[in-house]
Amino acid sequence: MTTFIAPVRNYKFSDARLVEISFEKIAFAQRDNVELLTRGITATWVDDLNTQTLAFAALPGDDVELGEQEEATEEKATDADLLMEKMKDLRSAVARAFGEGSTEYGRFGFKGLDKFTDAELLKAALVAHGLATTYAAPLAAKGFLAADNTELQTMCSTFVSGIQHQRIETGSRDIAQEDRVKAGNDLYALLEKELCEAGKSYWRTRSAAKYNDYIIYNTSSGTSGSVIREGNVAAGETKGIVTSGVNPTPASMLTIDITGWPLQFFASDTSGGAPIGPIYEVPVGTVAITPADFSTNTGFSDGKFLNVRNTGAVTAHYKITVDHL
Repeated sequence: MTTFIAPVRNYKFSDARLVEISFEKIAFAQRDNVELLTRGITATWVDDLNTQTLAFAALPGDDVELGEQEEATEEKATDADLLMEKMKDLRSAVARAFGEGSTEYGRFGFKGLDKFTDAELLKAALVAHGLATTYAAPLAAKGFLAADNTELQTMCSTFVSGIQHQRIETGSRDIAQEDRVKAGNDLYALLEKELCEAGKSYWRTRSAAKYNDYIIYNTSSGTSGSVIREGNVAAGETKGIVTSGVNPTPASMLTIDITGWPLQFFASDTSGGAPIGPIYEVPVGTVAITPADFSTNTGFSDGKFLNVRNTGAVTAHYKITVDHL
């Protein structure tokens, strides 16, 4: 069976910059419509490119999808807190009715309750609901009534819905991101391999200035002199960062933009491997740092691999821009 590989953005600048570049090149193509016609670029082709650019610009940004995912995560966390509190009420009633060392208490599976994962909490709550029905009379005498057990069952259902909603929003964000990357790559390919290639082909021996109008620098800003490395890191995930092609100078500066959750950067002997030195945790927001300080903070050097790790509860995004290369 063929394994699906998520698309990778073929351009290093932002989507907003791609739109800006596209409209810029379209303007040059309209200016040079007679000349480009000799290279197969028609007015209709340019109009179609303009329509495609507008459609790409209208795609919702990742901040919209991220916000919906975070909202679903917060709702699920609230559901988990409410369910946990109800389970603690039941635990107290069971302990008072039968004693913590009793067989009845053990059947409820309260051990380690305070540190349960979502799956463990849900499983324990479903078991506890059934047992609370069995022991309804002694538990009612200790204050855990039939109405409480009904509420426990309702909370279980709500928690399941919250987990499903979170998974759906996470999946929707991943799908939207893949769609944006594919649409961006398609647009970039039309610009770089067709329109700009045609423009450079015509003006190569005729006008240096107009030839330069059709150059796209595949760097973080869309102009020469900087590069960018960026990506998403799921909760609990460690990823390697490609550092080939990044050659800072004494004038270089790194700008690190983090959204979603703080991320840890460190060096290792393998891509995605364990830390072999210091760990540099970067908070949500923007941090500017020299390459030398970044190397000191992460332990990264020639022959080592740079990694990023998310120890949080939600997916995070990093963007590292290195200028003055």
